[in-house]
Amino acid sequence: MGRTKVRGSQQLNATFLDLTDTPVEYGTSAGFLTVVNSAGDAIEFKDKNEILPPVEYYNQIFTSDGSTKEFALTEDPIDESVIITLEGMALSIGGSNDYTISGSTLTLDASVDLEVGMKIDITYVAINTSATTGVLDISATPADLNVKGITTDVTVDENTVGFGAALHIDSDGNQIMADADGTAVIPCHFLAAESGTGVKKVLLVGFATNTAWSWSSGEPIYVSTTAGELTQTAPSATGDRVQIVGYAMSATTMFFNPDFTDLTIA
Repeated sequence: MGRTKVRGSQQLNATFLDLTDTPVEYGTSAGFLTVVNSAGDAIEFKDKNEILPPVEYYNQIFTSDGSTKEFALTEDPIDESVIITLEGMALSIGGSNDYTISGSTLTLDASVDLEVGMKIDITYVAINTSATTGVLDISATPADLNVKGITTDVTVDENTVGFGAALHIDSDGNQIMADADGTAVIPCHFLAAESGTGVKKVLLVGFATNTAWSWSSGEPIYVSTTAGELTQTAPSATGDRVQIVGYAMSATTMFFNPDFTDLTIA
């Protein structure tokens, strides 16, 4: 209970709520941010989702007719976030000259060769004013079996690893376990933030903690040749695919920020 103290002619307020230009109660404002109100004359509590734009990750797969270079995206992408792969091979990563963007329309450069039936995979981050699942929450020290960063909900068809599984976008747009063992089930696009299958939360970019991990701090983390697993030993057998998906912050925490340019061991 707040108390007002008087010292001489000066009135001192015992708590934040006792001030005259602040909210009068905490109520249901747990986790809210403190901001200056629109009138600029007081402080108020605001849900972070009302202040920070809802950021979501999108993936769209198109099948080429051999000639069309213009593609309609769901949202207006942030240019530097755009990643385009043709049949699993990276064409461009963020701000490349291989494409132009006008609103939600992405147009490939005339120099890009397309073949009939070719899969064109376009992933990007966008600010979605209608989003309800995209959350931006950055902290380098999440609790055990938790993530902090940009997350979203996707449909996971396969995950026997559980939390921290490396997930790949399959041809139907759903998620399966990534595998570097000379297969086409790469690159890893997401990190599983929940175990099991169905509609699940995944991490796009950010931090993840699992006390069962035993990383060497500062060293890269790769997709393993065991489906869904991560490793700090780069795949080395002929035909293996090498993709760095992040770096170890500590023995139990990693920074997940996948590099979509994977290499094939000759």
